[in-house]
Amino acid sequence: MILETDRFGNSAGQKLPGTMKQTGSTRVERLLEDDFVGFGMRVLISLIDALILAVPSYLLDRWVPSWADSLQNELPLALPWILIVAYYVVCVPLFGGTPGRLILGTRIVNAEGKYPGVLQALLRHGFYIINSTLALLLIMVEYDYTVLSEFARSWQGPIAVTNFLMGGVVLADVLAILFTVRKRALHDLVAGTYVVYKAGLEYAEAVEDRR
Repeated sequence: MILETDRFGNSAGQKLPGTMKQTGSTRVERLLEDDFVGFGMRVLISLIDALILAVPSYLLDRWVPSWADSLQNELPLALPWILIVAYYVVCVPLFGGTPGRLILGTRIVNAEGKYPGVLQALLRHGFYIINSTLALLLIMVEYDYTVLSEFARSWQGPIAVTNFLMGGVVLADVLAILFTVRKRALHDLVAGTYVVYKAGLEYAEAVEDRR
């Protein structure tokens, strides 16, 4: 007699501690706890993405100040910001994650195990977008070309304080992974997303298809 086994090599009906299915009403909520990506792996993903972005960001940072000077306009200063935001927001709906996330076999999904839409991707990176926008305004303080720099100088104090406070929010956002069910950051809770291992998600989908 051939017994059907699960991904851990256990025969059907046999369950070991730590491999029990979680209860839930959606596909993702029924995954195993180990199928959700934890703090350490997320840090590694962020490091890989930072390395990927390092060269284009460095080149843009060197180029845009002179371009802003030649155009007498602060808008070119936003190009590095646009690059990074687009990198994160566009990759999630199209591929389920950034290159760093794909390399390490993880995916960002919604409760049904599908890739998030653009709105969810924007919500998911909302803390970063706000924080980086404030940082960009502080850079514009050094220029004097358009109403953008004038606005930044007029509100420099509140912008700097808010930017500092947002840094604390971003830290709390990341640390939440250590304490929440299914290892979700605050931005995951806001956007309704989960970070899972691709293999675990595919296994769960295969099991559902056999039913």
